[in-house]
Amino acid sequence: MSSSKKPFKVIKFAGLTLGGGKGRKTSLTILEYYVKEKKLFLSELHDGIEETQKISADSQIIKILDKHGPQLHTIGMDAPLGMPKCLRCRLKCPGHEKCTEPEIKWMWKLHRKKAPSKRPNKIFTPYTERCVEQYIQHELGPELAPDHAFGSNRAPLSARGLYLKRRIKQGRLIEVLPRLSVWRLGLNMGLRKNHLLLYKQLARGPAIRQTFLDQWSEEGLSFIYHRDFKLMVKDAFAFDSFICAYTAYLKYRGLCEPKPKDFPRSESWIAFPAEDA
Repeated sequence: MSSSKKPFKVIKFAGLTLGGGKGRKTSLTILEYYVKEKKLFLSELHDGIEETQKISADSQIIKILDKHGPQLHTIGMDAPLGMPKCLRCRLKCPGHEKCTEPEIKWMWKLHRKKAPSKRPNKIFTPYTERCVEQYIQHELGPELAPDHAFGSNRAPLSARGLYLKRRIKQGRLIEVLPRLSVWRLGLNMGLRKNHLLLYKQLARGPAIRQTFLDQWSEEGLSFIYHRDFKLMVKDAFAFDSFICAYTAYLKYRGLCEPKPKDFPRSESWIAFPAEDA
């Protein structure tokens, strides 16, 4: 921001949860942070964003984001925003057993570090997974790890995320893993570990999200209108978009976990709350 411009009185953060390109699971949350008052409000929650006969769901997302202009600071998205190393590489390939690129060497180092304690310790596939997925899997726990960015489950989501990355002009775009953010935030609020992992489960999920949001409101972390509160209890995708937006806010506040010191510079990172956020 130029020094000649007045700082914004309200800074906005968005959270975007992507479903399939033609499904109704896409949700978008807008948070507003009032700088002087140091207050955070959930101002908009768009759930079930879907295509119409003339406009795609993606174009509707862009339209919503664009209307917030330069006040929109950061957008948290629950989709991979960077491709695995081997899909970006243009060198002659010797195979990843002999590769000397820093990203591949980093993954080999982590693989060998875990080899004595993990059986079976399958060799990574650098054309479907990234360093960050390896890091979460080995350092934070397999129950928190995302699927491979270009594995069979997430590849369509990755393609959509990369497509939107090219079109989004307002705000800084960051990648978020809602499950990991919920885990860190829930632990900080004193919620039970075994419940936090089940917050999207069909049967028990609504009650767990209710407990999470009740505690959230009790601690005054942000203001949420009653209708949005009820929607997030009912709809896990709407809840995830809120978590993505809040993680974007934490990133702005410097309260997200930094990359490890030895993490390859070119590799994508997932933003998630620091342990003491």
